[in-house]
Amino acid sequence: MGISGSVLKLVAVVTMLIDHVAAGILLPYLNTYTNSDIYFLGTICNRDDIVMLYVIMRRIGRIAFPIYCFLLVEGFSYTKNKWKYLKNLGIFAVISEIPFDTGVNTDVKYAGMNALYTIRHDAEFMDHQNVFFTLFFGLLMLILIEKFSADRTKKYLSFFFVFVIAAATIFLNTDYSVFGIILILIFYLCRKNRMMAVICGYLFFALVLIDGEEAYSLPGFVLIMFYNNKRGFIGNNEFMKMFFYAFYPVHLIVIYLIRVAVFN
Repeated sequence: MGISGSVLKLVAVVTMLIDHVAAGILLPYLNTYTNSDIYFLGTICNRDDIVMLYVIMRRIGRIAFPIYCFLLVEGFSYTKNKWKYLKNLGIFAVISEIPFDTGVNTDVKYAGMNALYTIRHDAEFMDHQNVFFTLFFGLLMLILIEKFSADRTKKYLSFFFVFVIAAATIFLNTDYSVFGIILILIFYLCRKNRMMAVICGYLFFALVLIDGEEAYSLPGFVLIMFYNNKRGFIGNNEFMKMFFYAFYPVHLIVIYLIRVAVFN
């Protein structure tokens, strides 16, 4: 019974895809066609209905990130080669940056449900980095905490590394930035008490993030609560592991190509 890690990962991938389709395709469509009635999927629709669809899809997307953070901590706890895990995250962070900048990286101008965002047309590496960078720094933080906490004379260095890594995510403006690092830290510190991890993680996300949209991440935290500590169908299958890594940059490239085909 319960939900395996593979199912959690699949939920995260699907909800992330829904979010990115909204940000990378639906959003520029709305920005391009501003009449009250617009042609959408073969029919004439009220623009406000499409805006509502956009907002719903973005809110569904809030489910993904907490699951990714939770699975990162689980992977850290069980992997035999933490440095290889870190290397893979770093490689795909770099690979994913251009797809991220061209696929969904946006200038946020949030002012309520009817607000839209402006799609970037230029890839700016040092402006806003993809979520793999956040996960990379989060895993590096956990590795350093484990390394230095084991030595009483050096355990206080753990606090220093947490601060440095949090500062790095702010400086690089990684997706979710320091908030992602803190959520990973919450899951790690509460890893022996799932209920505490879920409650503290959700309250942090729902109350601290200023745009209020992360309150819609609740289903993700609920699913985490039902995790059964089993890896599921992915297991040790290297192909499936690479599939889930590669899905991120590949789906962003596809979104970009669809947008180019539709608007050019």
